[in-house]
Amino acid sequence: MRSKPDIIEPYLKKLDEKNFDLSHVRKALEEKDYPEEEIKAIIKILDNELQQRAFEKLNNATRFNLMGLGLTLTGIGILVTFGTFLGFIPSGNSFILAYGPILGGISLSVSAYFSKKKNGGREGKFRNQGRKN
Repeated sequence: MRSKPDIIEPYLKKLDEKNFDLSHVRKALEEKDYPEEEIKAIIKILDNELQQRAFEKLNNATRFNLMGLGLTLTGIGILVTFGTFLGFIPSGNSFILAYGPILGGISLSVSAYFSKKKNGGREGKFRNQGRKN
């Protein structure tokens, strides 16, 4: 009988397909007369991989949204600062230095950018569990 990594690899390649379903994997393994415990372990590994990929997609979307928000906030701060300094926004004899939005936006963008590097290298709770067998 083949080892788990040999059994799992073809299914891991199919995980991103739209019509992929774990019930089809279970049926295919049952038809090949694999023991129930091994089927459960393989399904668990595939399910964990599906969840990990979904989490990574969500994490990337959130990260890019935060970076965009930070850059927008920085841009607004710069526009207000230069707008009052150049007289496009009337403020009398003074001008507004909008350092709060500028620094806040920069810090939000930088922290969102580096959050991928900080969180990206770690293995998830269930990642690669059972593949060594």
